[in-house]
Amino acid sequence: MYWTGQLFVKTGTPETSRFLGPAEWELVYADVLRQCDGLDGLEDGILEDPGLCQYRPEGLICPDGASSGSCLSGEQAATVRAVFSPVYGSDGQYIYPRLQPGSNATDRLLSGQPHPYPLDWWRYVVYNDTDWGLSDYNPADYDIASKQDPWNVSTWQGDLSAARERGVKILHYHGLQDNAISSDNSERYYDFVSRTMGLASSELDDFYRYFRISGMAHCRGGTGASMIGGNPETFASYDADANVLAAIVRWVEEDIAPDYILGTRLTASGEVDMQRKHCKYPARNVFTGDGDPSRPDGWKCV
Repeated sequence: MYWTGQLFVKTGTPETSRFLGPAEWELVYADVLRQCDGLDGLEDGILEDPGLCQYRPEGLICPDGASSGSCLSGEQAATVRAVFSPVYGSDGQYIYPRLQPGSNATDRLLSGQPHPYPLDWWRYVVYNDTDWGLSDYNPADYDIASKQDPWNVSTWQGDLSAARERGVKILHYHGLQDNAISSDNSERYYDFVSRTMGLASSELDDFYRYFRISGMAHCRGGTGASMIGGNPETFASYDADANVLAAIVRWVEEDIAPDYILGTRLTASGEVDMQRKHCKYPARNVFTGDGDPSRPDGWKCV
């Protein structure tokens, strides 16, 4: 499935009446926070569990139905609803999750321009047609690509028994503000592995643990405590509790598995502004109402 392509079909180009520009998406982003930010017990600009957010954009529709700088047309609200809805196939099967609310993905996915790399994949690999475009892209195309599965590129395998038997350890994380790939798909994959292998989370814990990183965009950045190691741009500490690379090394070499990942947000001058313990899925962070919310002890995994 051409993820960015189906979003392009939903949003249209800047010339279409249903399109939202950056200013309109900023309105939506602020409205998402207004409706859903407090679900974790604190309004701090960070959604600890976007899955709980059943966002309703219709409240932004202009009184006269026409778009303006501070509200949306009905057609634009329908676009928002479509973007925040899952993708279904030609026979109604669930294909891919929605773009999670709160990602504010205007710069990547919602710009009104198709991503060129997958566009060329469909042109030169799937259809062998240099003139193929997105104007008629629809669920039937998903079926064609799935049946072809060129070079076995499909990666949706739920049985990880071979990895488990070899002693492999998997530390899986995903930013909940990811503005390129829906973080809902990581939850979906974890649950798929659980069902396929017939293992509860407590049993998967032996070799596979998934952490949702609130306030992290695509691998880095975002508004939250997203510095968790893994690459130079997200480095804050060598401590295995606060560095995903050090955590997986400790798990493999010392058999000490991580129960949380401590994330950090720094000020422009490099000082610690906020820290938060990111929970092991399926637990989620909730503010206790006591203590300093910028410190990890003010939160608990439930």
